[in-house]
Amino acid sequence: MRSKLLSIYVKNIGCIGPEGVQVKLDDILCLVGPNNSGKTTILRAYELAFNPISFNISNDRCNWAIAEQPSEVILDVHIPEGMGNVDEKWKIVDGEKRIVRSSWVWDETGKAIRKTWDPQLDNWAPDGKAGGADNVFKSRLPRPMRIKSLDDAITTEEVLLTLALSPLVKEIKTLESDNNSQISKDKAALAATVNALAGPHQERLSSISQQIQSGFQSIFPGLGVLLHVEMIPPELKIENLLKQGSGLLVEEAAGQSRIGQQGTGARRALFWAMLQVHNEISRQTEKRDALLKSLNEQLKKECKKDAESEAVKLLNHQIDAIKNGGVIPEDAEDPALPGYVLLMGEPG
Repeated sequence: MRSKLLSIYVKNIGCIGPEGVQVKLDDILCLVGPNNSGKTTILRAYELAFNPISFNISNDRCNWAIAEQPSEVILDVHIPEGMGNVDEKWKIVDGEKRIVRSSWVWDETGKAIRKTWDPQLDNWAPDGKAGGADNVFKSRLPRPMRIKSLDDAITTEEVLLTLALSPLVKEIKTLESDNNSQISKDKAALAATVNALAGPHQERLSSISQQIQSGFQSIFPGLGVLLHVEMIPPELKIENLLKQGSGLLVEEAAGQSRIGQQGTGARRALFWAMLQVHNEISRQTEKRDALLKSLNEQLKKECKKDAESEAVKLLNHQIDAIKNGGVIPEDAEDPALPGYVLLMGEPG
């Protein structure tokens, strides 16, 4: 059995007060209830556990919470034996389940503290916590993807394009900064062409300059005015330009069509498909960046010892491979939780 979120407990957050609410979690969970009963608060609570610094006292703190009682979120997560960087001592044994219980508490200033339940003490551990540093533990949790009721495939397409095009945009921007690149030469050629076209208009522009100068020199007789017209090589907004011409096309027997031309069912199906791809691209990008950072830190240390060593050559080879799209090694400490959890809020 892979790792799994089992339950979430929420207290003094949103419209959930000191009495607290616990919800059992599963692959699919549907919260049904009247308005202001806490459905959206449960979704927000998981976001806060994933990103504790996003807690805002004005927006997230329950208005009728008792001053002495902090806001709190408790997550129960099943992590099988030998999986992840979580010591077995933190796990509550419940049949086949090995439960790690974590608490996030926000004090009156909004500062968050994470604690882990210690089964031996039958209480929250005063020192130490499962998974080590907070950012390491956070990286093991499924990323929350909040979907608002009015979100649609077209909105998601925009986000997906940003992710998909980012490597190309980065490469083009690098070429733009190289004066010898073809893009720089083409930009210079465009500027030269426009400036040449402006030549025949010089007489009219000079006439305008003279008219301005006449009024200006009546106050400052010693100064002249010149209307200078020249185009410099343009600063291209590459990402916007690419997005204008890019997009997902639906192929039909009659030809290709844009997402906006599809019916509700097709748009919703595309929406879900794009969300999955969006998350996978984001996750792989984060893993790639983290691995490159780690390898570069190792490289600096090895270079200080011996810049010509085999270790340095191997690290350089690994860095080049990752930068060029090489396969990212599997993380033996990854607890194999789902990559994301969808948090959907619908009206009503």
